[in-house]
Amino acid sequence: MKRIVSILTIMALAAMVAAQTTTYRQNLQREINHLTVSGNCIVRLSQDSCNWVAYKGTALSDTARLVVIEGNHLTTTPAADNMTLYVGTSAGRGGTSAQLTFDAKGNALIFFNGKVYENGHFSIASESGHTIATENIAQQKKYNASHRFHLDYFFGACRWITPNRNPTKMEALNNISAKLAYSPIMNDRIGAGFGAQIHLNSYLFSSPNTNLTSTDGALTLEGYNSPSNGSWESEMLITSIDLPIHFTYFPNKNKHSTNLQLELIPQFILNNTFTRNFNTTVSDQNISASYAQDVPANHFQLMARLSANFGMLGVYTEVGLTPIVNDILFPPPAVPFSPHHIAFGFRINLFNALAD
Repeated sequence: MKRIVSILTIMALAAMVAAQTTTYRQNLQREINHLTVSGNCIVRLSQDSCNWVAYKGTALSDTARLVVIEGNHLTTTPAADNMTLYVGTSAGRGGTSAQLTFDAKGNALIFFNGKVYENGHFSIASESGHTIATENIAQQKKYNASHRFHLDYFFGACRWITPNRNPTKMEALNNISAKLAYSPIMNDRIGAGFGAQIHLNSYLFSSPNTNLTSTDGALTLEGYNSPSNGSWESEMLITSIDLPIHFTYFPNKNKHSTNLQLELIPQFILNNTFTRNFNTTVSDQNISASYAQDVPANHFQLMARLSANFGMLGVYTEVGLTPIVNDILFPPPAVPFSPHHIAFGFRINLFNALAD
């Protein structure tokens, strides 16, 4: 008797499991190209030769309607909350193109072509089962803080090429920056945002004994022969706080650490100092002297920077825009001194490379 009861119990449990995993499917007479999913519902959309809706589980009563269909628009109901629905659509099949629209509300998820759509409005062009256009630019989608924050370090060489001024050398590691940025706008292809940066330029003059003079507000930097025996070195040091605005393009939508970035950088000059260092030897004694003076240069400048980034490493070039505008509007020496800045170097990206 106990054996019969055990067999009957096992058969009943098996029947319950089988009932729980039954697939209920209904074919639809209209093509589905618009989904509205809400609550905690999950919809898995696939392209098929016909249109249908299905779920796996126990049979529901006739009053439990999971979806409402109006025209080509399928909307989930509260009865579908915490359930997974399967929807098939013929849109985009047979080489034809179709526009699919998804509205995901609350905690709802929509799976289509290997991507997840959540919390937003999505408009997708689909052809032969392949997505050929994605959601709007401002769609927030799946990107979190690790994708949106960027911590960058720039190490390079800079010089100025200011006309009619004493030239400077292209020295390594005389152009250094540290930047923290955030991208509120981001999708699979582009990103845009803002940040804050500390920037340091050090210009070493080609002619060691360079002198700076100011006459009626016009600055002159020129080399001359000093009657003093010894060696001279002249340098200009510029420190600024910058507020860069960046625009990023991602050639590979699935690997954002590979990108091209253009930045427009307003600069607020904190320090602009010209120094001259003199060294000589008298009676076997080394004598050193330094002469420093503040330069009445522009306190605000604009710069542009273009970088190509591959994982944690990248290369960049930057150029000063303010001197170009000043020379057009106010030919020298009518404006405060502003060097024609150009730089090249390497970029190290700590955050974005870890996000992929």
